[in-house]
Amino acid sequence: MKTRKKGFFEMLKTKMVLLSVATGFFMLSGAFYAPSAGAFGAAPEGVPQELWNSLSAAERRAVRNSSAMQNLGNNRTQMPEVEETPPVSAEERRRARENMRREYREHLQGGQGGGGQDDIRNMTVDEIVRRSESMTPAERQAFIQNNRAAVEQRWHTMSDEERQQLMRYGVNNIERYRGDWDNMDPAQKQMLLLELQGRWQNMSEEERRQMTSQGIDSMQKLYEHWQSVDPEQRERVQEDVRRNWEALPEEERRAFIQNRRRDVEDMRQNWHNKSPQERQAVRREIQNRWQGLDSRQKLELQRQAQEALRNMDGQQRQQLQRNIQEFSRDQPPSYGRR
Repeated sequence: MKTRKKGFFEMLKTKMVLLSVATGFFMLSGAFYAPSAGAFGAAPEGVPQELWNSLSAAERRAVRNSSAMQNLGNNRTQMPEVEETPPVSAEERRRARENMRREYREHLQGGQGGGGQDDIRNMTVDEIVRRSESMTPAERQAFIQNNRAAVEQRWHTMSDEERQQLMRYGVNNIERYRGDWDNMDPAQKQMLLLELQGRWQNMSEEERRQMTSQGIDSMQKLYEHWQSVDPEQRERVQEDVRRNWEALPEEERRAFIQNRRRDVEDMRQNWHNKSPQERQAVRREIQNRWQGLDSRQKLELQRQAQEALRNMDGQQRQQLQRNIQEFSRDQPPSYGRR
């Protein structure tokens, strides 16, 4: 009995690490995934908000970077057409989105075979970036799914310089979207969070599993790349992460920790709502993934779990133990905040 519980505890630790990694991937990836329309913050002075929301990412960046926009406060006559542009109606924006999606679907249907001028295998990094910025998040996902082999082949044929260029684009995206988030008022942030939550809730279980699996697979590749990085370089990266954390105001650190605790509470509630059969399916999936790891990967995950345990205080360890006991049950327990 002790052996079974110990084995399940190891699987649970693996699940926690994998879910955290997958969550981090979807939060931080910037090269192919981007916030939906509406996450653009307040429009610059003199630009109607609806017009600003209707622009593409490249157009918004061009407006922000333009000298005319920078000097708008000093010389309002430089851009009279912006102030006089009538707001774009919701219906016009809806029609424009529908037209763009229809054209994109036609493009996908006409170019499945690959090999033409629009094939990603023939694109430069600049062309890939431009194509990515012209897509909505859903279109990016569809493109990757429909052209997965070509995307992976293009990555493997890139030079180190091209890969670094593409990764810099991803990092710049993260910085830009973080700036958009910082410029939102609390009401806008709440609306965006509700929209993202609604998207997840509207997905089927199969779609959620597929998205989570894609995130885990991508993070596995990143993990393998990280293991190949020079130890001295890894130490520099880790030191940068530590410095950035220490530079955060105490208030932001507390908010971050509280958000992670809420995530754990949501996971507990989700597990509580599953039937015994669903729980067994989750356990089997965890066990299969664990068995698919080599000994080095298992040791690394165990080391990370042990390090996380060392960093917990007594109250956190007690809560973790209660969670483990609850997750190990097949019958739904009585649930309430402790």
